[in-house]
Amino acid sequence: MKIAYVGIDLLYGALSYLSGTEHDIMKIFTCKTDNFTEFNTKIISFARENNIPCTLDRITGKDVENLVKDGCELLVCAGYYFKIPVNKHLMQINVHPALLPNGRGPWPMPYDILGKKRESGVTIHKIADGFDEGDIVLQRKFELSDSENLETLMYKVNNILPEMLSEFLKSPKSLYENAKPQGAGTYLKMPEKDAYTVSGDTQFETAERILRAFYGYECFYRTNDGEKCLIKATAKRTLDGIKDDETAFELKDGYVVCKKSNVYDV
Repeated sequence: MKIAYVGIDLLYGALSYLSGTEHDIMKIFTCKTDNFTEFNTKIISFARENNIPCTLDRITGKDVENLVKDGCELLVCAGYYFKIPVNKHLMQINVHPALLPNGRGPWPMPYDILGKKRESGVTIHKIADGFDEGDIVLQRKFELSDSENLETLMYKVNNILPEMLSEFLKSPKSLYENAKPQGAGTYLKMPEKDAYTVSGDTQFETAERILRAFYGYECFYRTNDGEKCLIKATAKRTLDGIKDDETAFELKDGYVVCKKSNVYDV
């Protein structure tokens, strides 16, 4: 089966699995990323190494029509900034890191940690006109630990993708045609900056949860004089064991600790 792939490195586990199957990845669509917190480098390298046409241009309805004309049977989207045009002549599925119908939206994962959820999961659904509203093809759950951060959550997501895609590819048309409508659900907007900002007045437990929820992405420490951008910072009760290459910022009842190389002036 000829497959078109759309995505960035965040859900690279999907492309990694598909590359090891008997199916033909005929074209890859990715998009520009900051290559600081989100990346496209694995996707682009894979395309180059395997001589697969790859573009950074936003996918259009004409692109999808051309895929159909060239014999494409399946489009797989796994992490992409833009809406995919729907085409009734092509199976189109999206990998979404949440248990739909709840958790629609571009970035549901931090909400699971901020909301102290005990489980999360992955949904493979049809691409529809509304964001993340297509019929559910497959869904899997996994547990979240008390110490879960965004990085470990995404590790679980990518680990579960091979099994899900394997099941789908065993009988794609049947699963696609028998997908179940989602019904009512919730849409989560992109978190505002205050959601990932802490200060000297922030309680330890609140800061600890925020830093886990956005681990690997920009978090901010706010002072009277300005802000610092922190990547992969953690909250600690004391400064015992702090390393020479780390720096600390005070909380109301603890500290934010971050590698000095991951601290940036704003």
